[in-house]
Order: sequence, then C-alpha cells, then structure tokens
Amino acid sequence: MPDPCLPAFVLPKPLKAIVFDLDGTFYRQAPVRRTMALRLAMECLRHPAAGWRASRLLQAYRHAQEELRGQPVANLEDEQLRIACEATGTHPDDARQYLRVWFEEGPLEAVGRAARPGLRQFLTRAQAAGLQLGIFSDYPAHRKLEALGIAGFFSSVRWAQQPDLGEFKPSPKGIRLVLESLGMQPAEAIYVGDRPEVDGEAARRAGLPFLIIGTPAGVGGLHS
Repeated sequence: MPDPCLPAFVLPKPLKAIVFDLDGTFYRQAPVRRTMALRLAMECLRHPAAGWRASRLLQAYRHAQEELRGQPVANLEDEQLRIACEATGTHPDDARQYLRVWFEEGPLEAVGRAARPGLRQFLTRAQAAGLQLGIFSDYPAHRKLEALGIAGFFSSVRWAQQPDLGEFKPSPKGIRLVLESLGMQPAEAIYVGDRPEVDGEAARRAGLPFLIIGTPAGVGGLHS
C-alpha cells in the first residue's frame, strides 16, 4: 500500500480552508525518531554523562507535554521546561541547550528527508484551487516547514507555546485562532492531523470536520 500522505477524498462543502497539524502529518515521525535515537546513543557512548543527562531531559520534557496537554498555562514553554528540569535535576540553562541541540535543530535534516510523498504537490493543488492554508502545531513550526521546503504555502502558522495561546491540543484554542486569522468559519474548513485522540478531538471541540492520516490501516477518513 502506498504511503498515506494527503490523498483525494470527499471534501465538505463549501470548503475554503485547510488547517494542518505538522509533526506526524507532513512527515513520517518513525524515521526521524530512529535517526535521533541513534545519534543520542552514539553521544552516550562518546560522552556518557552528558548523553544520559540529555536523554533523561528529553524524556521528561515529552512527559511534561502530556501532563500539560489541554490545560491553559500562562507561559506554556517555561512551565514545560520547569517540570522537566524539576523531574531530572537539570539546570534550566543546560536544559535549553539540550533542547536546542536534540529537539529543535538536530532533527531538521531528518525531518526534510521524511516528508510524506506527494506533500508539496498536494499543497500546490490546494493553493491553486484557492484554498487558504494554515498550521496549528504544538511546537514551533517555521524551521520544520523550511526543512520540508513548504514554508511559503501557509498564510497563518501558530503553535501552542506562543504567549497568547498557551494550550496544547486537544484544546481547540489554536485552531480557532488560525481560522480567525484566515477569516474563516469552522463550517468552511477542515483540520488534518495524525492523532485522533489529540488532533481529532481538538478539531471536534473547534467545530471542524477532521481527517486523520498516517494510521496503520491507511487514511482514517473524514469525521465530524
């Protein structure tokens, strides 16, 4: 079976905009995770103490995201970092360095290689059809969009850690803000993601139909 990127499907009408998740939706996460796990394992062999500290911090940072998911937080980025630092005894300055190297910058090359087949062609067709395109992701999106070579397609790019947002999915707040910036109503848009319990639930709360892709069985189909 071909990789389920963003195939043809029956669109709700009138459709004027598509809002996308990024991680796991525009690229396959499994090869990126394998690449970074191998690099981190090599770092642990070369520099055991530093590699182990980085590994523990990254794991705690991801766990902190799940702990905070859907909760309104005044400064989401700082709170996630605080939780991870407290769990691992890591100084915030060291933690920021680990995140920059292993979470923000390190995966970019692998992200670019893992783009879903047909992604750019789909976005080109959607744009040519007059659809407005937006992004709502849990984490900063611009550098990954640049790594994928698709940054120019999107009129609105938002992420949960922005100061005026402060809520991870399945909070609908980010999707609503993207729609507002596009000048669209929920009935005129669809949300595309890869996790039904997160992306699908966020879209449902925002009042949008949604499409889940990249599931083991293929395309998840349209839901409302």
